[in-house]
Amino acid sequence: MKNKKGLSAIIITLMMIAFVLVAIGIVWVVINNVLDKSQEDIGISMKCSDVTLTPTLSCTGSICNVSIKRGSAGENITGVKVVFYNDAGDASSVFSFDKNIEALGTGLMENQNTGITNPTKVEVTAYFGEILNPQICGATFSSD
Repeated sequence: MKNKKGLSAIIITLMMIAFVLVAIGIVWVVINNVLDKSQEDIGISMKCSDVTLTPTLSCTGSICNVSIKRGSAGENITGVKVVFYNDAGDASSVFSFDKNIEALGTGLMENQNTGITNPTKVEVTAYFGEILNPQICGATFSSD
């Protein structure tokens, strides 16, 4: 009988060690995923903080041209998201200008049908990454 009691104590100890190792592995995977996501978010924030855009709007009716001048700092962007507004408070759909505007360069979005009457303001936001999965910056730049 003494041998069976000693053996079951060893088995319980080994099972406890195995459970602890599995728990540590699960916690490690969760923490690692959270840290990777945080690093990605910080990277986008740093990229975005250097980008400045100055949009200029020119419209005839609901058809507009937008000139977007880029500041001197920051990495290459994938493109710019564009939204038009009028004095009545109407907003257009979000349009994509899927071209990099180099530092100190200018991009031109021409003959865009905004879908709203007499737009008076445009807001632009830079984005990075793939066009189908953009990482949009938090800063928005306005024409007024």
